[in-house]
Amino acid sequence: MARITADRVLESTVSTGIGPLTLDGAITGFRTFGVVCANADTAYYAVWGVDGSGTPTGQWETGLGTWGTGGVLTRTTVHASSNAGAAVDFSAGTKRVALTATAAAFPDVLLAVNGGTGQSSYAVGDLIYANTTTTLAKLADVATGNVLISGGVGVIPAWGKVALTTHVSGTLPLAHGGTGVTTAQAAMNALAGGVTTARVLRGNGTNVVLAQVGLTTDVTGTLPVGNGGTGATTLTGILKGNGASAFTAVTAPSGAIVGDTDTQSLSNKTLTSAKVSGGLYATNGTLALNLTGATGAVNYIDITNSADSNSLLITATGPSANIDLNINAKGTGSVVIPGLVSLTETQTLSNKTLSNPTITDFTETYYSYGTATTFTLDPVNGSIHRCTTGGTTTITLPAPSAGKTYMVLVGYGGTHTVTFAISGGGSIKWAGGSAPTATSVSGKVDAYAFFSDGSSIYGRDAGRDF
Repeated sequence: MARITADRVLESTVSTGIGPLTLDGAITGFRTFGVVCANADTAYYAVWGVDGSGTPTGQWETGLGTWGTGGVLTRTTVHASSNAGAAVDFSAGTKRVALTATAAAFPDVLLAVNGGTGQSSYAVGDLIYANTTTTLAKLADVATGNVLISGGVGVIPAWGKVALTTHVSGTLPLAHGGTGVTTAQAAMNALAGGVTTARVLRGNGTNVVLAQVGLTTDVTGTLPVGNGGTGATTLTGILKGNGASAFTAVTAPSGAIVGDTDTQSLSNKTLTSAKVSGGLYATNGTLALNLTGATGAVNYIDITNSADSNSLLITATGPSANIDLNINAKGTGSVVIPGLVSLTETQTLSNKTLSNPTITDFTETYYSYGTATTFTLDPVNGSIHRCTTGGTTTITLPAPSAGKTYMVLVGYGGTHTVTFAISGGGSIKWAGGSAPTATSVSGKVDAYAFFSDGSSIYGRDAGRDF
């Protein structure tokens, strides 16, 4: 396929819609597309509608088309049109179709294949190079000191530093600042002048020569710890290391130095990561704490002291995710920890679950909300709730919670009606299908019982007209 340009190519068509145009032949004095195009060739086109007298109707379109055998021109790319740049839905009637150069055929920048560069702007210092066989590109300038380095035949060049190992050949002579040789050892030997044993470079006041160093005449300062010295000029007593800092001298202790096998009494000493064998003994010589480690044990307890008036903390710790903390009494003895639940103490328990308990002589909590017209019951207050009406009254029950049961006593402060609601919405399921009829007599009391399965609240009459 090729891009075709040609003069005096103009045909007519009666094709409609937005699809391909079936060309019907050349206008007198012009040529057909088929004369200049082969199958699948492309060409810029212009098409416009005309009336019976050849006057344009206002429908027009320009673009790039693909010509096919049989005289069909496919509207491949629309460049401009009377339909706001989109393909025109041509109506019935005659249209003229011309092979022409549209505005899109003339780019603002002259391409390299047409004798230009394909570039529309430059920065000072830019270089032009061929990046393909048909296009040119810009190589931006870089900092001073870089040179243009060839990448090889067919490879784009680049700015860079001259690499001595790859871009330079030969050996730099001594007269030009080199050594005149190609190996490090040969260079050192050449500069040493033949003396290579037990010598260092040092100045003699006139020249730099290879010579031995005198520790008393050619060295100043103090050899630091990091270089095998002490970091100090004078030391008396026992030397004490200080990490990378200089050694310091400390007075020798008046007592004996601690040995790793001697039996000795230590006072005011701090043991870090100590291993105790045989347990810890009290001052009277009796065993106070025996520490035993099981084979392969990795967990342990952590005992943390505290500030004044705060509690000590004993914590099971170690790499295991879950660690039990067991305290075992001996024989028939008991583990007694003040503040924990006891079998015999009188205590108040909160949020506990009792499995299959036997409970005797218990008292439910009674709570009175006083007199009002709206009440919101809270299970925290107890299991028996007393509400006294002060007018037309609404009593809102807690949201359903599986297993919750409670009583509501309604005392009437007058001839008042009572309505029950549920927090969060919903309806009470009453025994018999409807709420009991309220007594609504001043001084009287009605009783209601409620229980929940978690999704609903069930209510029943627990007594009327008390």
